[in-house]
Amino acid sequence: MAEGQWHNPIQLVAPETNHRVLWGGQTQAIHRLILGYDPQLYQILESQQIDQNQINSIRAEIQKIQTPLIHPSMPVQDAINVADFLVDITKRYVALLPGANTVGGDTDIATVTKHENFKWIRRKHYYSPHLNTRDTDHAT
Repeated sequence: MAEGQWHNPIQLVAPETNHRVLWGGQTQAIHRLILGYDPQLYQILESQQIDQNQINSIRAEIQKIQTPLIHPSMPVQDAINVADFLVDITKRYVALLPGANTVGGDTDIATVTKHENFKWIRRKHYYSPHLNTRDTDHAT
């Protein structure tokens, strides 16, 4: 390629590939943020004896308000930032709820990519750096 010329981007993932945020554990904050409702919503609707067809209709309408935080061409750094944000918002949300604080502490972040495989982005160390000699110079 001559200087000043460029090639079109190469699409590595098929367009029909499902790209989405997956989460587990203490899910309420992320569920509310991304999906727009509390995870107990449908149980409440069922407990009020609302017809299942109406609940399905409500579910379809609610899907229209979901927050699209990720997309297939998102840079890795943006994906890292989204993951860090979602963990942080969960920690802060749970800290304000009554009862025991079940989420907290430092957050370890790693990426898995086609070209770099597994790579630590941020990790805590329990031992001094001379005992952590395996490719940890890029992690803070």
